[in-house]
Amino acid sequence: MKASSDRHIVFSTLHTSLAQDDRFEGYCLIIDKQEYSLDRHGYSLFRKNIKSIDFVTLLSSKTPDLEIVRLINNDNFLVVNIHLAIELKELIAGASAMFELNTCIHKGIRRKALHA
Repeated sequence: MKASSDRHIVFSTLHTSLAQDDRFEGYCLIIDKQEYSLDRHGYSLFRKNIKSIDFVTLLSSKTPDLEIVRLINNDNFLVVNIHLAIELKELIAGASAMFELNTCIHKGIRRKALHA
């Protein structure tokens, strides 16, 4: 994905990316060059849905190895196989770490500004 001045890549994996989109104060989820816009609430619910994927059930030979994930603030559904599920979990974990790092940096900057 080409980053614009309104979009900032938060974290990427081989086939997925999450960008923060300042135009509408939300996120852009990119999976194999397909883009899905999510507001903050939609991203939060998407993150919860991805974290709740049960890999034991997904790997069971009695069930198909597909999971359906709804994107909350639009009418799209993702059909996720085991490989994409793992990659999305990695994307969510990496993005969460980057958000936490960003928060720590901003707290440090504010603290320095207050003591200057």
